[in-house]
Amino acid sequence: ENGYGGMKDDGRWKPIARHIKDHYGLKDGDKVLQVRAHKGYLCRELFDIGLKVTGCESSAYAIEKASYPLDQSPATRLPYEDGEFDLVIAANVVYTHNLEGCIQTLQEIRRVSRKHSRITLCAYENEEDQEGFWLMRYWVLLGTTILTKADWMEVMAHAKYRGDYRFDTAKFMN
Repeated sequence: ENGYGGMKDDGRWKPIARHIKDHYGLKDGDKVLQVRAHKGYLCRELFDIGLKVTGCESSAYAIEKASYPLDQSPATRLPYEDGEFDLVIAANVVYTHNLEGCIQTLQEIRRVSRKHSRITLCAYENEEDQEGFWLMRYWVLLGTTILTKADWMEVMAHAKYRGDYRFDTAKFMN
């Protein structure tokens, strides 16, 4: 019933959708893409408040169980036009790839975004933060690329990613 990491629709997505629309100054009819949309809960809530929403997901299971229609696509090769979306959301996506895939995903997000983008990155503070590194390795089951904040800044610069980002660290998760 819950599947996919226990993800369920329990009402939490409605205020998140409203915050996203307000924070980015989105207007009714603006286009939003959620990369790795899981079961589509956030997509549906964004749609319900007037946005044109596209969700993509690589998991056939998630697409089958989704509450909102989703496209099947890897984050490294998004099947959308350049600058098609006013906002691209990619939470818990980029760091699930190897380094080359991280760069490709960041470049794809940049390519399809007309205005705004927001990503989350799994990180630890610095090379001395071994406890943070190992906690992230332990907690983040699907995280393939876990870097220091400074290393992520270099990767984003290399990919020419200029959107919003948040670092998920051991301190953040704890």
